[in-house]
Amino acid sequence: IAVSHKAEALKIGRMKRAEAEAEQSYLHGVGIANQRSAIATGMKDVIRTNNKSTSIFEEKEKESLSNKDVLDILLFTQYMDTLSAVTKGGDNGLMLYNDPSKVAELCQQLSFSTTKTREKEELAMKQEDRDMMLLED
Repeated sequence: IAVSHKAEALKIGRMKRAEAEAEQSYLHGVGIANQRSAIATGMKDVIRTNNKSTSIFEEKEKESLSNKDVLDILLFTQYMDTLSAVTKGGDNGLMLYNDPSKVAELCQQLSFSTTKTREKEELAMKQEDRDMMLLED
C-alpha cells in the first residue's frame, strides 16, 4: 500500500510540475505578444506623426513610411531582441547568419535541434513511467 501511495504522489507531483510549466509558457507567450503589440502601436503612432508633420522650412514633401518599412523595423527589433537574449544565455550559443540565403539552412538546423530535444524529453518521460510502474509492482 505504501508503494502505491508513493507512486501516486510521484504521479501527482509530475502532473503539477507539467501544469506549472504549461502556465509559465502561456504567460510568457502572453507577455511577448503584449510587448510586440505595444511596439507596433508605438511605431504606428510615430509613423502617423511622421506622415502628418510638416514644417514651413521644408521645401519638398516629406516621404511617408510604407507598411514594408514598418515590417522591416519590427523584424529588426525582434532580431536585436534575439541577439540580446542569446548573449544573456551564458554557455549556450547561437550562430545567426547575416546572409538572407542562409535563413532556410538556419531554420532546418533549429528544427532538427528542436526535434532532438523533444525526443530526449520523451525518452526521459518513458523512463519515469517505467520507474513508476516498477514502484507499483
